[in-house]
Amino acid sequence: YSGESFGTALYYGIFHSVSAFCNAGLSVIPDGLEGYKTNVVMNFTITTLIILGGIGFWVIKDIRKNQDKIITPKKFFYALTLHSKIVLSTTFFLIVIGTMVIFISDFMGILAQYNLTEKMMISYFQSVTSRTAGFNTINIGLMSSTSLLFIVILMTIGASPGSTGGGMKTTTFAIILQSIRSTLLGKSTLEFFKRSIDSSLVLKSTALGIIFLMSISLATGALLVFE
Repeated sequence: YSGESFGTALYYGIFHSVSAFCNAGLSVIPDGLEGYKTNVVMNFTITTLIILGGIGFWVIKDIRKNQDKIITPKKFFYALTLHSKIVLSTTFFLIVIGTMVIFISDFMGILAQYNLTEKMMISYFQSVTSRTAGFNTINIGLMSSTSLLFIVILMTIGASPGSTGGGMKTTTFAIILQSIRSTLLGKSTLEFFKRSIDSSLVLKSTALGIIFLMSISLATGALLVFE
């Protein structure tokens, strides 16, 4: 926080660290984090805290339990619980897809004035923060319709069970997607990483997804009427 006194900078650092990990997205800076859109340390510190808060305490505990195997990624991932595997793989998938959609959609738009590395960093930040937090390093209102639509989708999916974020949850989204894939392939069972999922969980996830979409549709309809 250049230009600020040590005490103010320390306060800002603590506040934004807590806000990021709690996926609150609150900022005490008037223009949010827009002044730090090209600051590498700020971008990756905030996004790392958001991801840690968003994956959930069960996953963090599981990672700590198997941290001695982290030097061998394949062995480390194999040692994790099924829940952690689903959460981490889905989180990674959503971040990558979100980054690419924003990068491509706004390449010649709001991101046009930045170099390639900065474009990627800004896109990555917005992909991470859109799903569970709410920070921004660019003016959201100037983003393309495609990016805004995808941000709405990411917001709907949200974080993971046992996390500091809300939303439909990554596990629910993953089960629904896998259920659709299994149905199209004509499979009678749903599997993740060679482990079958109980049919009751599939039904609960589908029901939760439908309830979530219905709630959003009703709320959107109400806003259109009253606003």
